[in-house]
Amino acid sequence: MVRRGLTWGTAGNLSVRLGDGRFLVTAAGARLDDLSPDALVTCRVDGEAEEGDGRRPSVETGMHRAVYAAVPEAGAVLHASAPYTTLVACSRLRVPVRMNTDGMVYVGPVARVPFRHPGTPELARAAARAARRSRVLLLSNHGSLVWGASPDEVLTRTEALELVTRLLVTARAARVPLAFLPEAEARRYAHRHRVG
Repeated sequence: MVRRGLTWGTAGNLSVRLGDGRFLVTAAGARLDDLSPDALVTCRVDGEAEEGDGRRPSVETGMHRAVYAAVPEAGAVLHASAPYTTLVACSRLRVPVRMNTDGMVYVGPVARVPFRHPGTPELARAAARAARRSRVLLLSNHGSLVWGASPDEVLTRTEALELVTRLLVTARAARVPLAFLPEAEARRYAHRHRVG
């Protein structure tokens, strides 16, 4: 994540569903570029951290837990602070994905979650509601939250979101109008490639 410029320092957190109602989440203060077994905490989807883990789970564990509870097919959740994505999250810009096929396939529809304080039950509930309709969420004035079947999928979707937001910001700065795929072509492409 850090090597690819998708987050910095201790910003961001990652979790993976284990099954049996449990998931692993990065510990509070863990760096995503230096994860070791002691930087992970086992938690329950329906409760708190497991006994004996020793470290506190990420402050955003409630948000991960809420997404797992709301979306049974979620196998991994990644919260990141990629620069262009966070810039767009701090704006009122919408994220159009119909400008290229990568955006359609790897990002898909983007749901915006109104600002709620990090680590709060309010943010967890808002993210869970949005996760039911989209795999890619913009957390207003905060960053992104992406869920998928695996850590590889959430990393790819987060990278693709950063690409799309970078294109959007760069085009606006250069005053280059973006060309979108015609609606009918986008629908045909989405149907052929099972997008959305």
